[in-house]
Amino acid sequence: MPHQQRIRTEQTCTYLAGIRQPGKILTLAINPLMTPHLVNFDKFLLDNFEVEPSGKQVIDAEKLNEQQHACTEVAWRLMILSRELLQAVRAPVFDPGKILAIKATQNQDGHYAVRIIVPWFDHISTIPLQRAYQAANRVFMAVAKNGTEPRNVALILQQLLDNFIKQTYKMVPGGESTVPVLANAHHKGIPFHHIGKGTYQLGWGKQARLVDRSAVDSDSVIGSRLSTNKGFTATLLEQAGLPAPQHIFVNNEQEAINAAQRIGWPVVIKPVDRERGEGIVVDIHDNNRLLHAYREAHKLSPGVLVEKQVAGVCHRIYVSNGEVLYANSRLAKSVTGDGIHTVAELIETANNTELKKLPWRRLKPCPSDQEALLSLKQAGFDMSSIPAEGERAPLRRIEATAWGGASDDHSDNIHPHNREIAIQAAELFGLDSAGIDLITPDVSVPWHNNGAIINEVNFAPLLGSHRTGFKLEGALAQFIENHVPGNGRIPVEVFVGKKSVPAAIDCQKSYVGKGIDCFMTSHIVNRYPTGDEIHIAAPNLFGKCRSLLMNRVVEALVIAIDSDEFLATGLPIDSINQLTIIDEEIAHAPETGEMENSDRFRQLLRLLQSYIVEPVQDNPE
Repeated sequence: MPHQQRIRTEQTCTYLAGIRQPGKILTLAINPLMTPHLVNFDKFLLDNFEVEPSGKQVIDAEKLNEQQHACTEVAWRLMILSRELLQAVRAPVFDPGKILAIKATQNQDGHYAVRIIVPWFDHISTIPLQRAYQAANRVFMAVAKNGTEPRNVALILQQLLDNFIKQTYKMVPGGESTVPVLANAHHKGIPFHHIGKGTYQLGWGKQARLVDRSAVDSDSVIGSRLSTNKGFTATLLEQAGLPAPQHIFVNNEQEAINAAQRIGWPVVIKPVDRERGEGIVVDIHDNNRLLHAYREAHKLSPGVLVEKQVAGVCHRIYVSNGEVLYANSRLAKSVTGDGIHTVAELIETANNTELKKLPWRRLKPCPSDQEALLSLKQAGFDMSSIPAEGERAPLRRIEATAWGGASDDHSDNIHPHNREIAIQAAELFGLDSAGIDLITPDVSVPWHNNGAIINEVNFAPLLGSHRTGFKLEGALAQFIENHVPGNGRIPVEVFVGKKSVPAAIDCQKSYVGKGIDCFMTSHIVNRYPTGDEIHIAAPNLFGKCRSLLMNRVVEALVIAIDSDEFLATGLPIDSINQLTIIDEEIAHAPETGEMENSDRFRQLLRLLQSYIVEPVQDNPE
């Protein structure tokens, strides 16, 4: 089994052995004697992660002996669990990887060295990757020792939360939307790689786009900055003739009192530059509550707004590329009645339901504190009330990240005028991806008929998190479709052999003759569509290919390979539209090690063929 000191990583994030995400090579130490515990471990995976260890991928599996086969069974399960754990810390790992090779270790302790390639990304530390495999190993050992009794499973999951999730989460850049957005891109076959700070390039060349959570590269930097300040946002909305909040910026307690008297009760207190509902207090009807709310808000931000409270519920209207993808009401934390059980019983049932989920995927518990009692009282309930079927009993006044909330989908009944002002607000801030918060009693009624206001404009709004409370698969798919053309790919043709460059140039000319801006690269020759030489600051062919795939004027790419360099670096691409073999003579790159020329060619050909999406061609001459 792998222990901390038994996991080794190799440095390049690359495409190897047919996996569909760039990856790193790890070496695990596996004891084949652990196979009797696979049944219990499979039950643990299915019961808690809803995954089965099917689809095992092993290179040259037919050459393995019985003990080596046993090691692959253990290793594959660790790969499956590690994938799930990495997704939980925002790493977009979807391909479980592949087992490359197995051999007995030199220390003769019964372990085998299992070499695997698993997805990983440039500019992200490998520490989360290594920790995931160490955690998976600990889980396997705990299940092997104590089985899958509920008490043992609960302890295992809590330890995963405390010792892996919490300790590793901040080491992977991104947000809650990162994995759902990229999972959808991966499902559509769109290639992506991490370029830094949680930003990913989706697609290649002219088809490439950048995303960061749900933000896209066409979003205005100025608009994103303005939207973080509630005061600036309201002013800009008002100037544009859109319904905006009525508020006054205050610097001290007396100004807060004066502002409330001027606006009229009830009022809302808000920190001017906080998000996720932090510091917001509603239903303020007197100076005592006003001053208490002001002091709490002032702790979070030097600027505080006193705002006129309007009737209604906040509705998040998500705008993507000029169209509304969904509209949902953002309801306060509540329980939903069934006409049979009391509020207290509904709270207990809801909390028990959450306890059955993975600890890191649980919603905030339903509270029964003084604030909950007050919210219930204001709505005409108490803990002994029996809400009617479908009736909500609120445990908080508003939805906020601190205590969670609920959502209802209103995408099909949003009034066209409300849809129109949401799109207009997003355009006003120059945001192609925006969450527009409309406070309205009824989103099916036009804003100008019921006093609705645009409360906030949100840059990089939450998209696809389990916290949203309703399904977003359709919105996620449409988001990707709106921002990435097709599958995000450009044609890539590869020519192999000592005399591959002339054939590659002819291929490039053919593309250019069809009006396609095709670029050509090789170890020596690099050409613009015009035939002029390209100067690329890259040390090898891998780097040259990567640079051209990041160039948004490249509509097609032709690669001439006359060296075995890719045996050392791996491939920069995960699909080849056409592979043409010109001859079997290739130069030797020192970093690939010593081997016969014919073996080098066969290995290179095998690597390239694992990424072909069209048939291979021999030299047409």
